[in-house]
Amino acid sequence: VVKGYPHKVLDWHEVVNDEIGNDKYVLSYCPLTGSAIAWPLDSRTGNTEFGVSGLLFNSNLILYDRVTDSYWPQMLMKSARGPKDGASANQKLVFETTWQTFKQMYPQAKVLDENTDFSRSYQSYPYGTFKTDDNLLFNVNNSDDDRLHRKERVLVIHSNSATKAYSISSFANDIEVIHDVVGSTAMVIAISAGDKYGVAFERTLADGTLLSFSTVYNQLPIIMSDNEGNQWDINGVAVSGSRIGQSLVQTESFIAYWYAWTALYADTSIY
Repeated sequence: VVKGYPHKVLDWHEVVNDEIGNDKYVLSYCPLTGSAIAWPLDSRTGNTEFGVSGLLFNSNLILYDRVTDSYWPQMLMKSARGPKDGASANQKLVFETTWQTFKQMYPQAKVLDENTDFSRSYQSYPYGTFKTDDNLLFNVNNSDDDRLHRKERVLVIHSNSATKAYSISSFANDIEVIHDVVGSTAMVIAISAGDKYGVAFERTLADGTLLSFSTVYNQLPIIMSDNEGNQWDINGVAVSGSRIGQSLVQTESFIAYWYAWTALYADTSIY
């Protein structure tokens, strides 16, 4: 089962509590920071649904859980106030891409539609030119970091206290797969400027094998192959070869606006 959540709906509602089979999760999207993050509704997060608090931290959405009423700044993926203070969530893999590319990859996917029983203007963006201009609606830390445009969409990775950003627009239009090291962890990163997605995984498997990857073109959702001959899709799952069904280790990573990430991690390096 594959599910898709359009920005035009999440721009207005920001949080979806959903499930696939017995796998319950919350997907949140913050339109002011451009960040989409999902985590399980499990014992770490209190086995509860989440809502929008109406509060912000450095312009980023703060969720609240509906059992303890604790606050959870979205991009930090942990509770910062309330009975769950200090608890952290496990990130679930989600990826962002264009509607055209998503339909091409998963034509049978279930998609959140506009029949939400709420009266919202889903065909209009609620924040005007915010996506492209240089203005901010609220003050944030480190707002003078001009190494990239404030609204540049970057894939950000946080590993072993190290942070690194990959500017989506600086990569190839079709797809580009690279190796890099963040902190002390060997990573494989796949980014498409044209299809507007970016994903990152650890290169070392659970059994200790270090793989090398190369790009696979025009076979979406397959995006790369490795030195053993396995092919891997955008979710980091082997879809052919001797490791079929195995998954790459997910990194703590997601796409966000440049200004939003550096407000939290000023010492971020740029690939």
